[in-house]
Amino acid sequence: MFHFISLLGAQSESAACQSLLELDNGIRILIDVGWDETFELEYLKELERYAPTISLILLTHPTLSHLGAYAHACKHIPGFRSIPTYATFPVISLGRLLLQDLYLSTPISHGHLLKLDALTIPASPAFSQPALPAPTPAAPEGSSSWLLNPPTSAEIESFFNRIIQLKYSQPHPITFLPSPITITAYSAGHTLGGTIWKVTHGQENIVHAVHWNHSKDHHISGAAFLQPNSQTVSTETLGKPSALICSSTQPDLDLPLPPLTRRTRDEALLATIKRVAWENGGTVLISTDSVARVLEIAYFLEQTWRKDSTLAGIRGPNGRKGVGLYMAGRRGKRLSKAVGRMMEWMSDEVLKALEASERLQEESKAKAQEQKQSRKKGKGKQQNEEAAQKVETAGPFDFVHLQILEKRKSIERLFDGSLDISEKPLGMVILAADKSLEWGFSKEILAKIAGEERNCVILTEKSGSGIGKELWNEWQANVAGKSYSDGIKLENQQKELKFSKRIPLEGEELNAYNAFMADRMALQSARTNVIQTTGPAGIITTGHEDDDDVSSSDDDEPDSDSEKQGKSLSALTLKKTAPGMPLVAGQTVDIGVNVLIKGEGIYDYDVRQAKGRNRMFPFMPKRRRVDDYGEWVRPDDYIRAEERGEDVLDGDDAEKEKKAPALAERIMGKKRKWEDLTPGKSADANKKKGKAGKLLSGSDADSGEEEEEGEVVESDAEPESDSEAELESQFHLPSKLLDETQTITLNCQVTYIDYQGLHDSKTLQNLLPKIKPRKLILIAGTTRETDSIASYCRNLWTPKTPRAQREVDIYTPQNGETVNASVDTNAWVLRLSDTLVRQLKWQNVGTLSVSPALGILKITQTPQPGDEPDAKRQKMDLVTSSTAVIRPVSTDTDALTPITLDTPPALMAAATRASHHPILVGDIKLPDLRKALQQRGIQAEFRGPGQLLCDGAVMVQKEGGTGRLVVEDRGGGWRGGLWKRVREVVYGGLAVVVGGN
Repeated sequence: MFHFISLLGAQSESAACQSLLELDNGIRILIDVGWDETFELEYLKELERYAPTISLILLTHPTLSHLGAYAHACKHIPGFRSIPTYATFPVISLGRLLLQDLYLSTPISHGHLLKLDALTIPASPAFSQPALPAPTPAAPEGSSSWLLNPPTSAEIESFFNRIIQLKYSQPHPITFLPSPITITAYSAGHTLGGTIWKVTHGQENIVHAVHWNHSKDHHISGAAFLQPNSQTVSTETLGKPSALICSSTQPDLDLPLPPLTRRTRDEALLATIKRVAWENGGTVLISTDSVARVLEIAYFLEQTWRKDSTLAGIRGPNGRKGVGLYMAGRRGKRLSKAVGRMMEWMSDEVLKALEASERLQEESKAKAQEQKQSRKKGKGKQQNEEAAQKVETAGPFDFVHLQILEKRKSIERLFDGSLDISEKPLGMVILAADKSLEWGFSKEILAKIAGEERNCVILTEKSGSGIGKELWNEWQANVAGKSYSDGIKLENQQKELKFSKRIPLEGEELNAYNAFMADRMALQSARTNVIQTTGPAGIITTGHEDDDDVSSSDDDEPDSDSEKQGKSLSALTLKKTAPGMPLVAGQTVDIGVNVLIKGEGIYDYDVRQAKGRNRMFPFMPKRRRVDDYGEWVRPDDYIRAEERGEDVLDGDDAEKEKKAPALAERIMGKKRKWEDLTPGKSADANKKKGKAGKLLSGSDADSGEEEEEGEVVESDAEPESDSEAELESQFHLPSKLLDETQTITLNCQVTYIDYQGLHDSKTLQNLLPKIKPRKLILIAGTTRETDSIASYCRNLWTPKTPRAQREVDIYTPQNGETVNASVDTNAWVLRLSDTLVRQLKWQNVGTLSVSPALGILKITQTPQPGDEPDAKRQKMDLVTSSTAVIRPVSTDTDALTPITLDTPPALMAAATRASHHPILVGDIKLPDLRKALQQRGIQAEFRGPGQLLCDGAVMVQKEGGTGRLVVEDRGGGWRGGLWKRVREVVYGGLAVVVGGN
């Protein structure tokens, strides 16, 4: 069985992608946890509904549309972070930087505080239907602007450290599920580490290829569909899948101009830069993402600046330098470091450049000695030679000309001329996120350059919403008759930009917030306990559990109920809520001594009247994950510091790092943060020791780098309101969203140059017939794009005769629609009853065991919510006072209802056995048969393909087409019983299945 559900991305203007694969035994695989630039929590409701039943997660690209909601789900959806997640190393590293940049850049991504509605868990045979608390009361007035607490950079680090790394073309079996599956990652192009997933489960061979690029980019290779030096798709990799889930995105469908190739797009970009920045001294804003496609543009421009002395180094008019090249992003420096560890994932062009740079570095060492001995050259000439040598020996992603700006103050100083750079450039080229111009530094830069005609905005991707989409529509409507490098000019167009801030709550708003959050957190805790009790479908949970199976002999006494055990010793806690009595939907529920673990701010509990294990301090052991090779190893325990994106401290810094925690003030349940004041010392003293005494994580890892020549110096002499430490210090405070609208006048130029690196309509039309899928599911595109490629495929695979069946079934689902894309076979998965299993008689055939089975099919009744065992009912008693029974989502009942094979009545079994003939099961190989005959004293020789002559009288022949084995007497074989002895040896290699059980 294979059912497909598109949670997000099917026939939608939004680029967010979330796909759900449903397999046998209740296995659900979530592929991608995408979001879009609107950051609407409504998009995540379906994800939250299905979250308790998800078995594992696969991530494809390090982009907002593919993993933008991953950190939010890990923090705010109970149990989501414990779901096993798989991705390639670049997707993990770049995705971590993307989300850290996102939450530091805009408070819109933090999400508005909404009430928790009762979940509706989709029906699944492997997931029982628990009862969850009812919704919380309605939020107070004015709460629409309240914000959730977003994940911090440290939390995002921990979320991504849990992801399991995979390599390309490496099958990875997953055995902890009810039925084993195998996942394999293949290169998808488009982004560094981008993945096409192949999922194999029984007869299902599913390929998930969303947002891939068949063509090569400068820094990465194309998708792995075609074999090397061939135009065919191998069936051993991605060819002939039972189901192909493919994106229908076609960037060339709405273009008013002919599409660009890789060479022509580079030429158009350079022509625009030279016209705007070099000739007119303007500023070029290139809007792109922050970690993925920006690498393609940054690599190309960096290499161009190295080769083009006009743009890089030769003095222009008035003694000013060429064109300045900048990249604005809060994780720019960490990105340049992280990419340096991913060279093996890049194209051959980058690898060759890396080898050449390493070779030149060795040669430069010898030249350095000669330059030290020769001091006759002028100072200016010597500096020019050193600069040229630095460029020659730099690696592919060692940014020599590209300068990184990580703070808002640096951008302001760049435009007002106060930034500490070597020389003021003639013009500027700035790469900034995001492509939608709705968050990140791109919006702020747009506000600064929009009013001048000499400036230009280059759109590299088509955005689904925001100011980026409005500018694309303007370009699409007015570019007719022009070229990509010309663009269009906007004249006095008024646009409103919305700038959002996170403001802490005060006064009555703060009191209302605290009261509301008390109800919400109690409900969240109760719901988490229920989810941990049932667990995600088909996996072994790793969270903490109550050890309800082990208890003392006193637990059976009537007075040992947890709701009658003891009272708290804390008067302060009594004022909040009675101990062990968390507030759920406005009512209190007693959880007994477990409040010492699950309660907040409770450190003592009266157990003098308790009995049994309720008298002891609660202990919640971790359920260990075990497979055929033993206990699972936590990969994050063995990740090196440089793989996490951190800097390794050595020498005196490491010693200071070890002694730093000893200076922290000890507070019960909390640790002093590194930016807090050390007791007895002033803020200035702590600031001077900042580099020696704080952990190098996040952007702080870059603060200790040595400044290089030409690098932008971001001075910290003045307090920065947008520093990472100050921004994250507000994440834990109750806050609201404050929007400020700024009206700007657009007089600048706008053009669109496609750098998104996606397949176009021509690629889909050429490649889909070579892949030859049995079923094709089209998602990740607009309605027009999906209908366009679906119509082409239906015409391509139209039956040749009226009675013939269509070669490929094509599906174009909507969001939330279930598609039954199972393999069309007569094979069914059955459950054998215990009575039938005891009657089976097994025979060995090679490495397998076979047995005849005679039974009758029965439909197993699905357990109702009230049919849980007593132990499970006891675990759910804590929420029975105010519960809402979860009703299953209506799905295909035939696929979800288990079928059981049970023993038939005696009379039916006897009649059926009498009509059955013996069946021979097995496959005899002639070399093995020859060896068995020789052991019986019979001389056997090969006499042609598939023929074995025994003692010159009996011929054993195996037909090539059917595998049928024929034992023939060539004359004299009946004498001495030779023919019978040969037949006995042949039968000895087969299993004779007779009758029934």
